[in-house]
Amino acid sequence: MSDELKDNAAKEASFGAFLTRQLMKSVPAVTGNLDGKVAIVTGANVGLGLACARQLLSLQLSHLILAVRSLRKGEAAALELQASFPHARVEVWALEMESYASIQAFVSRCHSELGRVDIAILNAGLALKRFQTCTNPQTTPREITLQVNFLSTVFLALLLLPILGAKKEKKDAVFIPGRLTLVGSDTVYWVNARELKSRPLLQAANSSEGFDGFEQYKMSKLFVLMFVAKLARDLVSPDQVIVNVACPGLCKGTAFVREPDSNWAKQAIVSSLIRLVGRTPEQGARVYLAAAILQGPKSHGSMISEGDILP
Repeated sequence: MSDELKDNAAKEASFGAFLTRQLMKSVPAVTGNLDGKVAIVTGANVGLGLACARQLLSLQLSHLILAVRSLRKGEAAALELQASFPHARVEVWALEMESYASIQAFVSRCHSELGRVDIAILNAGLALKRFQTCTNPQTTPREITLQVNFLSTVFLALLLLPILGAKKEKKDAVFIPGRLTLVGSDTVYWVNARELKSRPLLQAANSSEGFDGFEQYKMSKLFVLMFVAKLARDLVSPDQVIVNVACPGLCKGTAFVREPDSNWAKQAIVSSLIRLVGRTPEQGARVYLAAAILQGPKSHGSMISEGDILP
């Protein structure tokens, strides 16, 4: 973890701090030159993922892999991007985050066709209102939010590490660490810690008893942050791969909530909050780029929001 983490976690966890971040803080457009680089963005056909893809290409990225559930929707997004950025190679690869087999096949393809990946932004995620388990027969039945947001995401992250840390073909080239950015959320500040003490974490997160979709989403993102902190501290050197978490804040125009809330009053409140203080996908995606491109080794194992390393 960084030695320059802000020592104000309690303040950051307040609702007032959340509103301050949403309304008064922003990240300027990221600049740079990604010519010759290869990047992967998961969940890249809509919302934040698509905005992130567009911004990467605007920095002269040479090769972009859109990792998506639906090839049809991915191809539609790729056509739009290719028309705007004809200099780049934009490919659509299938990636089903509910399936470990799909993740393994995706990474195997990375090794066989790419050799080296410079940037991976693991954006794919979701939030559900009701308890549902994965239906993929190749995956142990687990609650879907837990599976997609945490278990499958960290599985993909671990499998990508070797190719992110691979050296370029030129023997005299200066080695530049790969960049691995997982998407988090500042809702981790609001996780009910008392609930976590009652039983093993994964057991609690995989239970239908008293299931609350928002609590589950927060917990899944907390697990991601814990994983990245542990990974950076004990297993991965920033000299090989810089690993961090990007927190885009509350954003409009995303598709991660797959079903509306049956409580119309609660749904109205949430919709109003998003409309009033939500960032655009373009603004949220800037946080991804800031974490994956601008932040250096000091961000290793940390969460980035508004360009800052958060506690």
